[in-house]
Amino acid sequence: GTAGHTGNAVVQTGDAALGTAGNISMKVGATETFYGANIHMTAGSTSAENLVGGLVVIDGGSGLNDVGGSGGSLVLTGGQGTGGAGGTVEVSGGLSNLDNGGTISVMAGGRLC
Repeated sequence: GTAGHTGNAVVQTGDAALGTAGNISMKVGATETFYGANIHMTAGSTSAENLVGGLVVIDGGSGLNDVGGSGGSLVLTGGQGTGGAGGTVEVSGGLSNLDNGGTISVMAGGRLC
């Protein structure tokens, strides 16, 4: 590896005061002769003592207006199967060699007063 920091990669669009801010889309190409391609995101690992590997955070956008400003949804959907089973949505906590495995938390949204 390289000593020190190796840098960040940032993909973002600008803010818009009037109009719609830009979208970011990631899509891999389709094929007619082999398996569909994957998108794989993995946060960074660490081998330092008592430190935690990186997070993968996916948030829906905030609706910040007091009049009907609703938050954006987070949608996880398995792929459609035409002639076979649809894709599975799998959620699992991380494994551990020396401690408990990671938990899975599902919480409903609350109301901010």
